[in-house]
Amino acid sequence: MNSNRKLSLALGAGVAIFLGTCSPVSNASASSSSTSIFGGLMNSQSPTPAIVPLPADAVPATGGVLARVMDTEWVPQPAHGKTRVSFAPQHGTEGFRVEGGPCNGYGTVIHPDADSGRYTTTPLPVTRMACDSFEYEGAITQALQDANAFYVAGDDTLYLAGNNGALKLVRAD
Repeated sequence: MNSNRKLSLALGAGVAIFLGTCSPVSNASASSSSTSIFGGLMNSQSPTPAIVPLPADAVPATGGVLARVMDTEWVPQPAHGKTRVSFAPQHGTEGFRVEGGPCNGYGTVIHPDADSGRYTTTPLPVTRMACDSFEYEGAITQALQDANAFYVAGDDTLYLAGNNGALKLVRAD
């Protein structure tokens, strides 16, 4: 066998072994603590951001209240490490990039309506690095995209509400 053929076979075997180790865990062998493709790299003890019913005292964030919301740093509940949510104006377009994801970011731009407190989202590309907040960060991204309105309860609590409940955030210290 010539050396080029041997190299091709060796590379092919290496790729097969690599792909085999990177394939997702099947449901039959997945542990209940982690079903992520990153398996043991994830912290299975991290909390999940709670989707809660919108409280009766929550009101739509409109006008100046919405402006203050967009200029504040928030902590999703239950808190996980230094995970935060803040809104940075997008230059050249309407909307605010959602920031504060400690690992990959949230990959979301929010386009708020100051008159109603409702919003739409546009996805942004993000990295897919493994980290201890990967699943938590992903759940926040999903909640941001599932919700469609800002609500506040007092000055220190924000809800991103949709048809399936609301993500609760509190003002960061």
